[in-house]
Amino acid sequence: MNANLFLCRLSKMNSSSCVAATLSPSERQELALQVLTKTEPVTSLAKKHQANRKFLYQQSHRANDALEETFSPSTEKSVAA
Repeated sequence: MNANLFLCRLSKMNSSSCVAATLSPSERQELALQVLTKTEPVTSLAKKHQANRKFLYQQSHRANDALEETFSPSTEKSVAA
């Protein structure tokens, strides 16, 4: 059993949080990209993947921060050197 799923059941988290805890990094990334690209409303994504909107927004903020860090001018200079 997935450790996150075990902890989820043990702590009696709500079902949306439990589903979010079991998502793989690639699934989280895909959801974050869908939120960032606005392919469909966040509410629809949340329902479809049984996750809550707060979780999806958190993932999209993390993804956006990573993109900004990767493409910031200071990062480009250090990579070019």
